Amino acid sequence: RYHLSDPYLRFYYRFVEPDIDLIELGQVDMLWNKISEQFRAFIGATTFEEICREWVAVQTRQGQMPFLFQHLGSHWATDAQVDVVAINWYEKAILLGECKWGLDAVGHSVIMELVEKTPRVVPGKDWQIHYVFFARAGFTIAAQAEAENINAQFVDLARLDHDLRSSS
Repeated sequence: RYHLSDPYLRFYYRFVEPDIDLIELGQVDMLWNKISEQFRAFIGATTFEEICREWVAVQTRQGQMPFLFQHLGSHWATDAQVDVVAINWYEKAILLGECKWGLDAVGHSVIMELVEKTPRVVPGKDWQIHYVFFARAGFTIAAQAEAENINAQFVDLARLDHDLRSSS
C-alpha cells in the first residue's frame, strides 16, 4: 500500500485533481456538496493525527513531556491500533495517544479502550506508561475524571491550536 506523505499532494490528488473541471467552472458549491463528507473523514483519518503527533514533538522539544522520545509514530497491528506512540527504549517509557475528530465530546469509553489495548502495545514489563488524548470536541466530565487515574493529558482543539501557534 502506498501513501502520499506530503500533505499538499495528498490533498491535491484526493480532492482537486478528480474534480478539476468543477473548480475551473467555478462550481464551488457543487464541489463542496460532493466532497464535504469525504473531506471531514480525510481530516480525521490523516491530517488530525499528524497534527497531534506534531504537538507531541513540539511539547517534547519544549520539555513539557515526561520523557524524550526516540521514535514517534503510530501503531498498527491486527489486535490494536494506536494513533500516537512515542517511545524511549532506554528509559522504558512510552506515550500512547488517541485522536478523535468527531463532533461529540470524547467519553470515558474511549479512554478505557486505549487502556485495555495497552498490554498489546507495550513491548514488555516495567514500562512507564503515559497517555494523551486529543479531541476536536473536548471531553466529557467522566473522561476527565479518569485522566487522573491513568497519568493522562487531554488536549482539545483550542489547546492544540494555541500550543502549536505558540511554538512557531
